[in-house]
Amino acid sequence: MAKSVEEVFRDFTRYTGDGRPNEPVGHPLPWGDPRSGTWDPPKYDIRDALGGVYLAAQLAEEYAASATGTPQFSTRALAQAATVPTFANTILVAGQSFRLDPTGTALSTNGGTVNWSPSGSITPFHWGAIPWINTDQSAAFNAMSDWLRTQYVTDLGAFISQIDLCGLSWRCDSWNLTNIRQPAFSFGNGTIVSYGTGRTVVDCAGTNHARILGELSIEAPSRTNAPRVGMCIGRALFSGNPTPIAPDWAGRVRIDGYYTKAAFVNLASEVSRMDLHLTNKARSLTAVCLAHVGHMGTLDEFIGGLTSEYVTLPTAADGAMSNILHEYRQLICKRAADYAIPLLGISRANPAVATFNPADLTAAGISPGDAVFFHDHTGMPEIKNRRLIALAVNNGAGSVTLGETGGGNVNSTGYTAYGSGGRMWTSTGPAALFGNIRGLRMSAGYMLTYGDDAVILDCSRGSNGDLEFDFQAEANVRNSIRFSVGSSAAIIQGCRINLTSANQEAGNSFCSTTTSGTLRIDNLDLIIHGYSGTPTSSIWAGLGVTTLNNARIRVPYVASVPWTGWASFSGTIEVAEVGISRTIRNGVAMASATAAQMQAIASQINTVGKFQGLPCLDTTNNRVLYASGSATTATWRDGAGTVVYTPS
Repeated sequence: MAKSVEEVFRDFTRYTGDGRPNEPVGHPLPWGDPRSGTWDPPKYDIRDALGGVYLAAQLAEEYAASATGTPQFSTRALAQAATVPTFANTILVAGQSFRLDPTGTALSTNGGTVNWSPSGSITPFHWGAIPWINTDQSAAFNAMSDWLRTQYVTDLGAFISQIDLCGLSWRCDSWNLTNIRQPAFSFGNGTIVSYGTGRTVVDCAGTNHARILGELSIEAPSRTNAPRVGMCIGRALFSGNPTPIAPDWAGRVRIDGYYTKAAFVNLASEVSRMDLHLTNKARSLTAVCLAHVGHMGTLDEFIGGLTSEYVTLPTAADGAMSNILHEYRQLICKRAADYAIPLLGISRANPAVATFNPADLTAAGISPGDAVFFHDHTGMPEIKNRRLIALAVNNGAGSVTLGETGGGNVNSTGYTAYGSGGRMWTSTGPAALFGNIRGLRMSAGYMLTYGDDAVILDCSRGSNGDLEFDFQAEANVRNSIRFSVGSSAAIIQGCRINLTSANQEAGNSFCSTTTSGTLRIDNLDLIIHGYSGTPTSSIWAGLGVTTLNNARIRVPYVASVPWTGWASFSGTIEVAEVGISRTIRNGVAMASATAAQMQAIASQINTVGKFQGLPCLDTTNNRVLYASGSATTATWRDGAGTVVYTPS
C-alpha cells in the first residue's frame, strides 16, 4: 500500500533535519514548517545538498517499490544488506527478478535469514557473476548449475527456466553442467572465456536432452594457459555403469583457441544435431578439433585419454557404447597452425636450413623438436606439404635446421632450388576423429590441418556404418580420410564420401587404409571433385588390405586411378575427365565402350590409358575384348586371340 504524503514527509525529515543525512526520525525543523508558511531554511554546502538528493532518490525508489509490492535495489550489495518487508514475494536487484524461496541459493537478505531464487530466465547475474572482467567467475557459474539441478518439475516434464548468458562475455575457467539428466534443459546466448589450464571449459558429460539457446561461444586465448577441452557432451558413469543414453543435443556452438586435447568431444551419445565451428591452435600433434567416438579406447589412443574433474567417465574396459544418429550441419574444423612465418629461403644442403627474419622467428617461439610444415612457396616442391622437425633453432640468425619426422637430417642437396615466397607453419594434428559410430551425416564441411590427415576414422573398436562425409580438405592434407584398422578385420557397411576442393591437392592420397588388419567396405560411394592434381599415392593408399564390395568411385582424371591392387574389388570406377568407366568383374578393372567406339581411332578408349592386355567390355555385344598393344591402332581381340576390331 502506498504511503501517505504525511508519512513520506515524516520519514524524509530524518535526512533533512539539519541539512545533513542520517538524523533520527522526527528531528525538529529549526527553520520552520513549509506547510505553515514559516519556511526559512539556511544555506547549505553543495555536498550536503547532493547527499540529500541521492538519499532522497533512494527513498523514492523504495516508496515506488512499496506501492507495487516489489522492493527494488540498484545493487546486489544493497539487497544483501537490506531487511525486505514480509509482504514482498519478489524483489528486483539491478534489473534481475528474484522470487522468495526458502531453499534458494542465489541471494540472501534480512541478515542471511531470507533466501531468494531467480524468477524467469536464469542468468549469471543472479549469483553475482560479473561480465567482461578477467577474474574467474566459475564459483558463481557452478553455484548456478547446482541450483538448476533441483528445479526439474515432474508434472511439466521439464525445467521451468533456462540459463541465459545475456549475450555477454564471461570469464569462467570451468563450468560444471554434468549429469543434468532431465529433459528440456537449455543454455547459451553468450561467450565463455577460459584460462583454465588442463580443464574442460564446459563439461556436460552425462547431461541429456539439452539445447543451445541462441549460440554458445567458447574462447581459450592463451597458449600457456590452455584448457584440455572446450566442451564435452556424452556419457558419464551412473551407479558404476555408463549412463544409458545422452540424447537429443541440438544447437550452434563456436569454439576457438588453444585446447590440448580437443575443442569439442562427443562421447558415445545418441541423437544430436549440431552446428559446430571449431578452431584449435594447440601445438600438440595429438590434439584435434572434434573427437566424436563411441569407445573411450579411441580417445586413449589418439588424444591421450580424457577425464572429467566433476564425474567419472567410462574407460576402454567399458567397451563399445551405442553412438547413433548424428547430424553435423556445415561442420567447420580448423586445426589451425599456431603461427606462420614468412619464408626467406631454404638451402640445398645436408642438413637443409630454412631462413627467416629473426624477429619473425623469435615471435613464433619455435623450439627444437617442434613439428613444422612448409606451404605456398615456389620451387623446391620436395618439402611442400610434408611434416618436418625443427632440429635446431637460431633466433639471432633467423635459421631453422630441418629434420625428418622419423629421425635424421633433411638432405636437400638433390632437391630443386627454392624459388620465392611461402611460409613455415607450426604443424598440427588431424582435424577430426571419429570411431564406433552409426548413422552420421556431415554436410558441407571444412577440414583444415597442416601436415596431417583431415579425418581419422577408427575402425578397430566396434562397427561403423551408414556414414556420410561431405567436406573440403585444406591445406594439402596428407590424406583426406584415413581408415585406421587394428590387427583384425574391420567392416563398414554403407559409406558415402564426397570430397571437393577448388585449389587443393592431397599430399599422399584421398583415402588411406593403415595398420596391419584388413578393411572391408560394403556399398562405398566415393566422389572426388575439382582437385587440380593427382596425389602421390593415387586415389587410395593401402589397397592390399582393402576390400570394396559394390563400390562406385568417381574421379576427375585418369592418372593414378587404382585399377588394380585391391585385396578385392567389385563395382565401378568412373573417370569424369575423359568420360570412361571401368567395370570391375572378378577383381579385374575393365573399360566399357561400344563397338563403334572401339573401332574409332580417335575415341577415348583408344587414346587414353591403352596398354597391351587392357580388358574392355564391348557393351554392344556384351563380351570382353583385350587390346593387343598401346598404339591407337592396336587391335581388339577376344580371349582366343581372334581379332575382332581394328581401329581406323
